[in-house]
Amino acid sequence: MDWSESEEAVRKEHGRGFTGRFGAGLPAKTDGQMLFLQHMVAKAKTADEGGGRVAVVLNGSPLFTGDAGSGESNIRKWLFENDFVEAIIGLPDQLFYNTGISTYIWVLSTDKRPERQGLVQLIDAQELFDKMSKSLGSKRNELGPTHVSEIVSLYESFVEGPRSKIMRNEEFGYTKVVIERPLRMRYESNEETRALLRTNKVLAKLPHDVRDAICDAADAEGDWSTSDRNVTEARVAVWAAKPGKSTKALRDALLAGVSVVDPSGKPVVDAKGSVKSDPSLRDAEYVSLCDGVDVFIEGHVTPFAPDAWADRAKDKVGYEVPFARVFYVYQPPRALEEIYADLKASQQRIIDLINESSR
Repeated sequence: MDWSESEEAVRKEHGRGFTGRFGAGLPAKTDGQMLFLQHMVAKAKTADEGGGRVAVVLNGSPLFTGDAGSGESNIRKWLFENDFVEAIIGLPDQLFYNTGISTYIWVLSTDKRPERQGLVQLIDAQELFDKMSKSLGSKRNELGPTHVSEIVSLYESFVEGPRSKIMRNEEFGYTKVVIERPLRMRYESNEETRALLRTNKVLAKLPHDVRDAICDAADAEGDWSTSDRNVTEARVAVWAAKPGKSTKALRDALLAGVSVVDPSGKPVVDAKGSVKSDPSLRDAEYVSLCDGVDVFIEGHVTPFAPDAWADRAKDKVGYEVPFARVFYVYQPPRALEEIYADLKASQQRIIDLINESSR
């Protein structure tokens, strides 16, 4: 449900924090499912009141929509860190009249039994269904009594098996860590870079005679290339001062005009001596809360990019439910001999058809 029409009321409720219903966060306006989840938890009895249980059918998006720090991720973070999620049950697709998408039952509890505390049970019931003899709209599958009984049995037994996985709350969490690489540059002046100087936005604002004087000074030096930033700054400072008093904006524009990103160049440092990062090389790693970030970086980043570093000030914690990945079972590819035999058989059928059509 799109909640745009109720946005004012929803945001007002969110502004009340956890004294209202939507204190954990707001999802995208195009999908109100996670608002409904928070609403139901808010209406459930608290542990002090004897506890409450919620069961609600949702589609797949609440499992993973939204990156770390987003409203959706923050809502999941709140649910897991407060130990509200008891179980998530994956249902078959084509189960409802008006949609064929896969759905999931979220079972939430405000007062888990001791053996379930700190844990979440995932149940894969996606293959438990009967085909209907006649479809009803998008509904082509249905749960029979035996399927319902098996799902309930899996839930009540609370043991691991092919269709049941039990995980700790923190296993659904991760830290999004921003990985930076140094900005490496070389500096060169040639016909192309000098021609571009004449169309530079900063230079274009200058009087024609001033711009011509600067560009003529650059032309007079001819072609050159260096990896030394200090030498280059001194060069462009001379160009900028040709008409008279220069400005930092002008010097920066000239420096940018002769700067070329070069993976083998020297790292660029700022006025404080800190290495500048290259935005084009910026990446992010998603590190499980069960793993140490420093250990992960040392084992999975540094061996491949020794000059990389983690900007820990930008860390964000997120939560998602990788339902499909948890129940994924590797299927090895067929033997090459078997594939080759099938190809040969297909080729022979094509040849036979061609021979028949040419008779």
